[in-house]
Amino acid sequence: MTLVMSHCKIISASSNEEWDNEIAQLPADLQDIHLTARYHRMYEENGDGEARLFVYRTSVGQYVVPFLLRPVPSYLTPSALFDIESAYGYSGPVSSSLDAHFLREADQAFAEYCRDEKVVTEFVRFHPLLSNQRFLAADSTMQVIHLRDYVAVDLTQSSDERWENYTPQNRNKIRKAEKAGYYIHHDRTLASYDDFVRIYLENMRQLKAAPQYYFSPAYFTALRRLALSDGALLLVKQNEKVEGAAIFLGSGRWAHYFLSSVTPEGRRNGVGNLLLHEGLNLAADRGCLSMHLGGGLSADAHDPLLVFKQNFSRQSVPFYIGKRVHDATGYHQLISAWEEAVPEAKGKYGSILQRYRWTKADLPETH
Repeated sequence: MTLVMSHCKIISASSNEEWDNEIAQLPADLQDIHLTARYHRMYEENGDGEARLFVYRTSVGQYVVPFLLRPVPSYLTPSALFDIESAYGYSGPVSSSLDAHFLREADQAFAEYCRDEKVVTEFVRFHPLLSNQRFLAADSTMQVIHLRDYVAVDLTQSSDERWENYTPQNRNKIRKAEKAGYYIHHDRTLASYDDFVRIYLENMRQLKAAPQYYFSPAYFTALRRLALSDGALLLVKQNEKVEGAAIFLGSGRWAHYFLSSVTPEGRRNGVGNLLLHEGLNLAADRGCLSMHLGGGLSADAHDPLLVFKQNFSRQSVPFYIGKRVHDATGYHQLISAWEEAVPEAKGKYGSILQRYRWTKADLPETH
């Protein structure tokens, strides 16, 4: 489905060829798997909303915004309202032009679309490698917040240069894993994909992760398709037993350390280090220029996951989020209804833009 307006059109993920053709027309350094229809379709199938691509085009340039459109919980409002969120990962606006007038027109056109569609709020996770918060108009009503820094690895370096930039502890763990008989298997057919899912879900249970990190069977089916077309599944085995697995995504210039899972035995023996090391080598061999590793599970500078990733690179990239209210009256009504329904969460979650989506079941102490 494609809705065409003056200078604008809205493309659904079912029109995947048209969507991806728009992304393919962007400059090469602005194209990424996170912007594509097939990536967004994965989250649509996970039940996270309807995937849409907003396109604004004039003779000056092309401006796109991929997003998920979601109905607001009906128990909070008598009328049909919606909100927008980035798919898990990173998106936000991307533009072929930095012309200030063009960016202002495009931003205003998207805001008008949101008002017409009864969109109350918009939440964006900007792409750390694309630095696409720069494509917001100077007078945009979007509030941009630097959340924390993430880790990236320069893949234009030689393998020897990357190795020398690892911490000594990291190099020792990789050697330890190899000496203990662990080895990498690149599963090109994804025959062992179920092993990856099993270990991943077990890790989430051990970590008591928030519900959104478990994903649905439909999501894992879609991720398998995506890994076959735009990624890789690497396994670490010992005596044919899988002790760790990771999905790496990417095509073109940018690669992503997407989802990884290691058994407790594997963690004690450096399997996670070996996995990421070989994933970096694979991405470099495929011609990628950089791999985004992400950050930790918190903003703590000593977060264990962040420290693990920093073992591979000293390069940091800023991660920004964006918040925007398109309908102030509707938003205040939603917040009032939510605070009445979940009064115990008002203080702790009062700064979360779309907190009205959370019910009592979604708000454990570890959330």
